Amino acid sequence: MAVSSKRSTLIPLPMDSSSSSCMQSSPRGKRKRALSDGRFPALPAPPLRVQREVLALPAPNDATCGMRREPEFELNVLLPDGNNIVLHEKVDKKLKVNDFIRKVRKAVTNECIKSYVNWQDEIYLEDLEGLRVKDGEIFDANEPKRILLLQDGRTQTVHSMQDMWNVTPDAELLVSLPQEYTVETALADLLDNSLQAVWANLPIERRLIRVTLMKDKITIFDSGPGMDSSTENSIAKWGTMGSSKHRNIRILAIGGQPPFLQPYFGMYGFGGLTAAMHLGSVAVVSSKTKRSKKVVSLKIEKERLMERCKMERSWKIAGEYREPTEEEIRRSPHGSFTKVELSSLRKGTMWTEKQVMCMLKDIYFPYIQCDASDSPQGTFTPVEFQVNDTNLTEIDGGEVALTNMASCVGIPFTIDIHLRRTDEHSDISFDCANARIRCSYFPIKQGKESIDTILDALLEEGSKIKETFHNFCRVSIRRLGRLLPDARWGRLPFMVPKRIRGEKSGTPKICYERVKAFVDTDAGFVPTTSKMDLLGGHIFTNFLRNLGTRGKTPPDVNYEIYRDTRQIKLQELEKEYEDWIQEMHDLYDEEAMCEDGPQFYVMDNLEEFGFSQGIYRIYTHLNRKGVVWKQGMRIRFLKGIPGQKNKDFYGTIEYFTSDGLSEDKGNTRVICRPMEIAKPEGSRVLVEDETVLFELGKSKVIPIDHLDTEKCVILEEKDWMRVSLNRHLVEPGDIDILDIKAIESLGLSGGVENIVTAGIQPFHTIYAVIRPNSFLKLSKERKDRDSFDQKNIIRRPLEVKLEIKRLNLSRHCSMDEKNGNDPESVCIFSNEKCINNVHGFYCFSLNNSDIKKFFTRAGKYMLLFSVKETASLLLEKTLEVTVLPSRKVCRWMLKCFSGSNIPNVRLGGMIGPLLLRCLDEYDNLQDVKFPLQGAFEVWSDESKLDIDVMVGQVVKQEDKATSLIIEETRLVNGSLNGIAQDNSATLKLIILNEHVASLNLKVLPGEMDNIQVLAVQRLDTCLQTGDIIHTLTFQVLDRFGNHVERGCKVTFQLHNLEFQDCQGYDRLVDDDGCIKLGGLLKVTGPFNSKASMNVYDQNRRVLFCQEFLLKKRQLHIDSKIPDNCGSGSMLKDVVVKVIDESGNIDSTMSGGQHIIKVNGIQDNAYQLTGGSCFINTIQLPEEEGPWICEIYHLVYPELKAEIKLNLVPSFKHQEALLETADDDTEIPNIVLPGKTGSHGGSYEEQERVHQRLLESIEIHKRKVDQCFQKLTRAEEEHDRLIDMKKKEAVEISQLEGEIESLRVQAEDLHGVNTLNKFDRKDLSAERIAREISRTTLPTKFFLEAFCSDFFLSTDEGNSHIGDILGVVCLLAAAENETLSQVLADFLGQENMFAVVCRTHKAAELLIRLDKNGGVDENWGLYHYMRMKNQVLDNRIRLFVLEDMKPYDGDLDEYHAQRLLKIEQPDYNGLVPAGFLGYAVNLLHVNDEHLNFRIQSGNHGGLRGSLLYSLFKELQVYDTRRNLLRAKDALKTGGISLDGGVVRAKGCEDFGHWGKTKVLFPVYSKSGQKIPSLRSINHITRLMQIRDKLKDKKATLDECKQRLEEIEGKFNFVKRQNKRTEEKLVNARNKVEEANRKLRYFLSTKNL
Repeated sequence: MAVSSKRSTLIPLPMDSSSSSCMQSSPRGKRKRALSDGRFPALPAPPLRVQREVLALPAPNDATCGMRREPEFELNVLLPDGNNIVLHEKVDKKLKVNDFIRKVRKAVTNECIKSYVNWQDEIYLEDLEGLRVKDGEIFDANEPKRILLLQDGRTQTVHSMQDMWNVTPDAELLVSLPQEYTVETALADLLDNSLQAVWANLPIERRLIRVTLMKDKITIFDSGPGMDSSTENSIAKWGTMGSSKHRNIRILAIGGQPPFLQPYFGMYGFGGLTAAMHLGSVAVVSSKTKRSKKVVSLKIEKERLMERCKMERSWKIAGEYREPTEEEIRRSPHGSFTKVELSSLRKGTMWTEKQVMCMLKDIYFPYIQCDASDSPQGTFTPVEFQVNDTNLTEIDGGEVALTNMASCVGIPFTIDIHLRRTDEHSDISFDCANARIRCSYFPIKQGKESIDTILDALLEEGSKIKETFHNFCRVSIRRLGRLLPDARWGRLPFMVPKRIRGEKSGTPKICYERVKAFVDTDAGFVPTTSKMDLLGGHIFTNFLRNLGTRGKTPPDVNYEIYRDTRQIKLQELEKEYEDWIQEMHDLYDEEAMCEDGPQFYVMDNLEEFGFSQGIYRIYTHLNRKGVVWKQGMRIRFLKGIPGQKNKDFYGTIEYFTSDGLSEDKGNTRVICRPMEIAKPEGSRVLVEDETVLFELGKSKVIPIDHLDTEKCVILEEKDWMRVSLNRHLVEPGDIDILDIKAIESLGLSGGVENIVTAGIQPFHTIYAVIRPNSFLKLSKERKDRDSFDQKNIIRRPLEVKLEIKRLNLSRHCSMDEKNGNDPESVCIFSNEKCINNVHGFYCFSLNNSDIKKFFTRAGKYMLLFSVKETASLLLEKTLEVTVLPSRKVCRWMLKCFSGSNIPNVRLGGMIGPLLLRCLDEYDNLQDVKFPLQGAFEVWSDESKLDIDVMVGQVVKQEDKATSLIIEETRLVNGSLNGIAQDNSATLKLIILNEHVASLNLKVLPGEMDNIQVLAVQRLDTCLQTGDIIHTLTFQVLDRFGNHVERGCKVTFQLHNLEFQDCQGYDRLVDDDGCIKLGGLLKVTGPFNSKASMNVYDQNRRVLFCQEFLLKKRQLHIDSKIPDNCGSGSMLKDVVVKVIDESGNIDSTMSGGQHIIKVNGIQDNAYQLTGGSCFINTIQLPEEEGPWICEIYHLVYPELKAEIKLNLVPSFKHQEALLETADDDTEIPNIVLPGKTGSHGGSYEEQERVHQRLLESIEIHKRKVDQCFQKLTRAEEEHDRLIDMKKKEAVEISQLEGEIESLRVQAEDLHGVNTLNKFDRKDLSAERIAREISRTTLPTKFFLEAFCSDFFLSTDEGNSHIGDILGVVCLLAAAENETLSQVLADFLGQENMFAVVCRTHKAAELLIRLDKNGGVDENWGLYHYMRMKNQVLDNRIRLFVLEDMKPYDGDLDEYHAQRLLKIEQPDYNGLVPAGFLGYAVNLLHVNDEHLNFRIQSGNHGGLRGSLLYSLFKELQVYDTRRNLLRAKDALKTGGISLDGGVVRAKGCEDFGHWGKTKVLFPVYSKSGQKIPSLRSINHITRLMQIRDKLKDKKATLDECKQRLEEIEGKFNFVKRQNKRTEEKLVNARNKVEEANRKLRYFLSTKNL
């Protein structure tokens, strides 16, 4: 890009006439090129800006840019809750992911971002390709600014960012936006992008463009390669103007073959963003490549973008990364796509669906259905276009389609044009162009112009076209196969007729107006910015507009014009075009005609008569020069007529023909039948449906000037007969083939032998003469005597030819020869010779080597001799020669009757029947001697295999003795050791110890018979729940000990075991016939139970079964439990042990996963250590009486034990005791002994005081210890309650998140208000579906498979899934529940649960038969049930509508339900009392099922096909009494609402209707439709979500209640701790006081 001093840039900008003022003189005085040369002038641009990355990441601080420092990486982390955080980090290759996540969490906290990331669960990082980031891979040298996705274990996460993408365009482009943009242009621009994308797909990948039109939304989906966030394939380029991907590769679309289907439309880069904003104000673009796992999207909001433009110079828009939806994956199986969703549509974007279909089909017709002549498949579909699920190939309409149908079937006028610029500014890459002009003729038909017919059809379709015949578009242009809608030109100069003054042309001028030219151009032609027309003023556009001698073609263009492969000039072009017009006019124009007189008028066979007026008349009488010539006259024309210059011509007059109409006075011809031609072979006039046809036959056309008495003679009958007889005698009558004796009499050698062997020629030279008819009348003696007289041999120039043909191949011819491509005939032309001065001998010689080889095949040959004169066949004669096979035996042939070149046979199986033949040296079959002494051996790689071959009897000889058929050849047993890896072998036939024939075959092992366990670990009593079986290998063997071949399938049936992979229960054997299950089987059964595995073959025959015991364990209470305990007291010191089968403690049960719980007591968990645990206390309840407590293992609940005791009255709750109990033991008063003795007391008394002091100290010390222990326990309880409170808070948070997720799922299914919109009782159809889902019937699994799109997994499913209508009980509705009960009970469960299909193809998606006529269990519904480990025990009934005999009567078209017009029942001239109607008319059917047709004659929809077949004319009455009264009026039976049934005369049912759960739904009088299968599935899922939501809310309330209880207990423990601490202080003070008194007492005592 060149930059001037003012920092402006030059960009290409298309101009029109209004921009011509922009052209100014350059400083050198030269003017810039005008618009006419196709170049673009330049405009100055705003100051250049620094190009940013496509990802809009924050820029580094400018203040630090000038400092030298270590490079920093900018890491933008997108959080799963929609937030993002940016970190600037230096490179640290040792940085671990967990450490970096901690930095992210800290940064989120510091930035005060309100985040909902679950930091506690498993959390990791992903890159933009969906790959998990490992330690040391956080920094990428190629990405200094990198985006990472933080995952916290959620599914279907969406990582979004407001300013993710930078779509700032070049400022210069904003001033050159297309001004002529329309709604149609915008939609076509978006589809251009999609077409360019899907064109890059591989041939095996789907090319789909799908447009979905809704009231407030437009969606465009294509299955192209997609986009991602990489620089070269960034999705930001879609929203950046000026970033056209195909602009630089436009050169690839120059040249090639018309119609130049190379959709490199991109030139200006306006398409995506400009078109989207023109249609709607909000655009969401989602895309995915095959390599990426995530869908990347951007969101463009017009108002937000305009506000951003006002505030700053950069355009940044929001984006996100998400998982692809199931619908997106289904529409693009190869994994890449792009979807554009437009909403907030502008006014004027409302179309009808038909208008959009016709518009798109017109614009992209060659891409929808291409009729390229060079295509091997003729018409094909390059791209699949859909509008609202309708393929555009299936619609009729549109100008292009109507135009193609209205053109004539004649050959169009086609020319190819190659252009190249020669001016000084030309660029060889872009200054060349190619075009094809195809002119089609639209003839006048029955007085009306075809173009008028096209215009009328367009008006009926709703087209706004206002053209007439004279101003109709005569030139339509496509560029790279895409229609330019505004390029509706008039005729090109060479298409305008040219008249020279005084010259009268034979072609009417109006014929030139019946031509339309279709121009296909390549990328060398430049369109306008809107791509609606070719750019005006461009040099190639000017050339095309002025093509012709009268046009002004640009001088700077070299051009070449080709018609077919022949180069022509402009003058030749116009001349050939005029000739083509004349030809089309003569062949296809059908003007109005009128009868005029009794003559015949004929318009064909003009060339035979030399006529040019386009019509001629036929007469039977003619008056010429006073002579009346009539039909049937026999005339002798003298020498000189055409074709008979040297002899007279004898003929019979048949007709006279004249050119043109009566007033034209055209030339006249005479139609005569030659004398030798029979009347049926002459001319005749045929009149068929007022159309006159004339067949000339073998009659001759003679000019009228020969019908003159001087040039012809009228013959009488006798003269005619005489001439006829004389001519007959001299005419050739027979071909005489000379035998060997006659040839030898002439002194020559030759002749024909009738029977020879293969390889021997039946003749070398043949002589023949042509005998006249007079020779045939001679006697035998005269024939022998005068045989070679010249008078008996015709001597005149005749063409005599010998053709040798194989009549049929005999039984001795091999099958290879019968199917060969050898020539079936050869021709030999004779040489006329003169022998012994006699002329007329014809000699045939076999000197050609190819002819000598012709007689090597056994069979019969015909020698056909023919005589022609002037291309007319005169005589034919045949001889027959038989060729027998040679007597030399050359080889033997052994083949299999099955038709396979290399048959497959299993050990124990049969080969054949086999065909054995013997051939000679020319591969002709010889007779085989019978019986044949021989044996068969099996060989492989030059070694004989140990396989015994038993040969059955040779049952017959086919076609006499040339073939032996061995019906049974069986490989009875043997070993496959030594056979080739691909099981190829050779069956050799040994006769007299010599190998004479062989047959290649593949020997496979026998049928699966048993299974051998190659490797297995010990299983019995060694495994427990969760253990993996690490060593287990099976080998599948046949009954001969050979392992079966790779790919054989066996089925496992497991009990208390499960597979760890996702391959299901069907397993395939490997190359060694083994199935390796090591590490794949996991134990799921409980302790003290059994596990088993059974293996079946495909015929459900047991191959292997084994059962083994799991570990035995028992939970045992090792403490002594008293029989009685006080209610409300504590059970202390309970020891629990896990005992194995030997009675020992299982020390392996130790650790955090082995927890013992006590049932009925909250917040208890005791960890096993060494197989045992100690439970300090168990709180007993307050209630008195027997009490049972269960102790169980938390992980293995089958390990449990019980404590049984009797609760007796006791003290109140411990809390009340703690509130009142207080030990205030006082220190006793001490009386010290005085010196006086009066106050001291006795010695014994002092001893008692001393003892009391010691006891008091001991008591208070124990009190101190007790208080300390209580305080310790209370602190532990306090910590435990804090942990429980935290856990409950986390659980409440998780439940709230799950509730919110369920609400989002419900809103996604049916909108925000759906939860309150439907009710279980109202939706009877959904209730019925739920009843079906509770059963185990096949219908349940059909509904599951249908709603999960299981039947779309095949190509047939995509084509015929729409023909599966549903289940009988869900296809109609009754007016009330009583009627629903009656009709459902009458039909029965099997009919109510039947599946209805429109066609057999749809039914085969569910069930199909295999080659043996059995049900294919690997297909359809059977396969789905096997995947679910279900067996189809019950039958399923299918109704195929195309096989049903439909109702053929009239319909009540005025009724909304289009009821069947069935005659009312007649009982004594009146309608029977209580008659409610016919059952077939009492059910309501949805509108889409009312009008569809199954076959011709059926116009009653579902009612006239399915319901009529089920109910016929079943009558419904209110009571059983009325039903029985109307018995004589019943045709096909009747029913009553109270249980009466009359099925046929003499067959009646009585009783009450059964309580069938599955009924017809009750019809809603509000007009609500019966939901479809998919709607029922969605609503059922919605109800399940609502139930789950209700359960979650209940769980949430329980958690909150438990949290309140914990809060109360927590406060109680805090109070208890405070009292215990006070008691501890008080007890310590008392101990201190007691010690003080004791010391005082001791000191006093010592004194």
